[in-house]
Amino acid sequence: MKKTSKENILTIIKYVGLGLLFLAWILFLFLNSRKNHQKAELPELNTLESQDTQLQTGSQENLAPQLDDFLTGEVAPNENIETLGTIKEKIAVLEQLTQQSRNPKNLNLLIDAYLLDTQFYKARKFYYSLPETLQKTIPAIKEFQILLNSFSQGSETEYSHLKNLLIDLSQKGDISAQELVYYQSAFALAEADYPLAKQYLEQLTDPKYQSYKSDIDSAFQQYQSLKSVSSYYQEGLIGFQLMKNGFYALAKKVAIPLANQYSNYILPYQILAKTDFSNGKPDSAVGYFQKLLELDYEQKNNYLYHLGVLYYQLGNYTQAVLSFSQITNQDIMLDAERYLVLSYTALGETEKAIKSWQRLAGYPEIKKSDFYSFFQEAFWKPYRRGQSSPYLKNTSLVNAYLQLCPKKLAQSDQVVCQYGQLGKQLATQKNQISIGQITHLLKDYPDSGFYLLLGDLLLENNQKTSAIEAYMKGLTLTQDAQEKDVLKKRILRANKNS
Repeated sequence: MKKTSKENILTIIKYVGLGLLFLAWILFLFLNSRKNHQKAELPELNTLESQDTQLQTGSQENLAPQLDDFLTGEVAPNENIETLGTIKEKIAVLEQLTQQSRNPKNLNLLIDAYLLDTQFYKARKFYYSLPETLQKTIPAIKEFQILLNSFSQGSETEYSHLKNLLIDLSQKGDISAQELVYYQSAFALAEADYPLAKQYLEQLTDPKYQSYKSDIDSAFQQYQSLKSVSSYYQEGLIGFQLMKNGFYALAKKVAIPLANQYSNYILPYQILAKTDFSNGKPDSAVGYFQKLLELDYEQKNNYLYHLGVLYYQLGNYTQAVLSFSQITNQDIMLDAERYLVLSYTALGETEKAIKSWQRLAGYPEIKKSDFYSFFQEAFWKPYRRGQSSPYLKNTSLVNAYLQLCPKKLAQSDQVVCQYGQLGKQLATQKNQISIGQITHLLKDYPDSGFYLLLGDLLLENNQKTSAIEAYMKGLTLTQDAQEKDVLKKRILRANKNS
C-alpha cells in the first residue's frame, strides 16, 4: 500500500528527529571526553572514596542553585534510595566543580568541606596550589584552621607563621577575645608551658569551651594522682586530650618527640595512629597501628580493625581480609564482617563474599545500608554493568534478605525492601515490570539504573526516541565506566534499529 503525503512527511520528521538526537549524543560524548581529558591535566587531589557509597551527580547547572546550603543540607544533588549527601560525596562534587570553574564561592565551599571532614592535608594542598589572587578570596581564618592541623612538624617557620596568623586574626577582629585565649592555651599546652596554659584556661569563661577545660583539667589531675611517674606521662596525657579536642597537629607536636625518646610508651603511638587515621594519612597510620600491635596486644582487636580499614582504603584488600579475619571481639565483629564483604567483593572472591553476607544476615543489628548494599550487589550492579549475577544461584540467601528486610526495617525505610523486590523482578521477571512503574520511581529517585531499565522497556515497546533519551539521562548520572559503556552500546543499538 502506498503511503500518503502526510505519512511520508511524518516518516521524514521521525528520522530527522532521530538523526538530530544521535548527533546530540555524539556531541555529548565529545564534550564528555574533552572534560575528562581536561580533568586529567589538573593536579591530583587524591580523594579517598567513601568505602560503601558511589557518587552519582547531575550537571553543574543542576547543582548550582543548591550550593548555598550544600554542606549543611540533608539532600544531595541527586538522591537515590540510599540517601546521598555524605560529606565525602559533597567533596567529590565540589572537586568536580572547582576543576571546571575556580570561582571563589566553590573554592570556599570545598575548603569548608575538607575542614568538616578533617581532611586538613588535602585542604592545605588545595589552598597552596591556588594562585595568590585566588588565595586572597579565602578568609584568613580558613588558612589558620588549615595550618593549625597540618603544619609541618619539623618546621619552626611554619609554626611561627601559624601563631602570627592568630595574632593577626585577633587584631583584625576576625576572632573573639575568648577564641584567642582558647587557641593560646592549646599552643601553651603543646609547648609544655603548663603554668601559662593554666592562666589561659582560667580566663576561658565561655560555656562552649567548658568541655575542653574539663578535659585538660582531668589530664592534670590524672597525672597528679599517679605516684612516682615520670613527667613525660603528663605530656602524653595532655597530647591525648589535645587530639580528643581536635588539635591534631598540636597533639602530634607533643607525641612525636615522646615516641622517638620512649619507644615503649603506648600513648604517643595511639595519638599518632588515631590522628593520621582521622586526617586521611593511611600510609603513616598503618605503621603506627602495627607498632601498637607489638606494644599493646591486649587491644589487638581495636588495632586490627583500624588496620583493616586502612588497608581497604589503600586498596590492599588481601591485607584488609587478613586483619579483619583475626578479630575476635564480638563488639566489632559486625563492622568487620561488613568490611569483609567489601574486601572479598573487591578481590572478586564471590563465594567468600556470599559467606560473609550469610553471617551478616544473622546479626540482630543488621541495618538499612546492609540490605541496600546486598540488593546492589545481587541485582542492580550486575544489571548496570551488563553482567550476570552470581548471587542468583544462591536463592536461599537472596530470599533470606528479601524476607528479612521488611521485618528489620522501620516503615519509613521500607522503600529499600521494595528496591530489593524490584531487583529480583528485574533479574527473573523483567517482562512484568511496566514503563509507568519505573517512570513513577524516577520522580523521586533519579537513578542511572532506573534510566537504563526505562530505556530497555521503552526499546522493547518500540519507543526508540524515548529510549535513547532515557539512556542519555542515565549517562549524566553515573560515574561508573562499565555502566557508561553499557549505556553507550544501548544508544548505538537503538539508533541502528530505528
